[in-house]
Amino acid sequence: MQRRILPDCCEDWVLAYGGYYNAGQEFACLECGALWRKEEAGRYRQASTGTVYREVERRDYRSLGPETGPAPLTERCCTQVLLTYGPNMRVDSFACPVCRTPWSKRTEQGWVPPREIYTNERTRTEFTIQQGPTRRYLLPVMP
Repeated sequence: MQRRILPDCCEDWVLAYGGYYNAGQEFACLECGALWRKEEAGRYRQASTGTVYREVERRDYRSLGPETGPAPLTERCCTQVLLTYGPNMRVDSFACPVCRTPWSKRTEQGWVPPREIYTNERTRTEFTIQQGPTRRYLLPVMP
């Protein structure tokens, strides 16, 4: 099964403004231009993949989750914490305040320049931060 990737910009746009569109209305993420369709309240279809995402809430924190198929490799809350604070973190481990996922951070010297590696301690999945065309994102580190 192909892994689904929901760009942060799309998730930000849908969560902030999706509720203002009418059911059946098509719209685009202003940052990347991806097309979407509001199916009904809290339910959106990504045009390029046909994947339907539903708004989910955990402890008053909203995100989008696919109705079917695999969930993302990291929870949105963890992604936002790492992208916002990861490069400046002065601790080697923390737990996400929203979902409680434990994370650790280390510097790996095998990269030029050296990179910070963030490990999800539940899944043992490793990520680094990569600069994209418009914003930073988490990139899985392949063994």
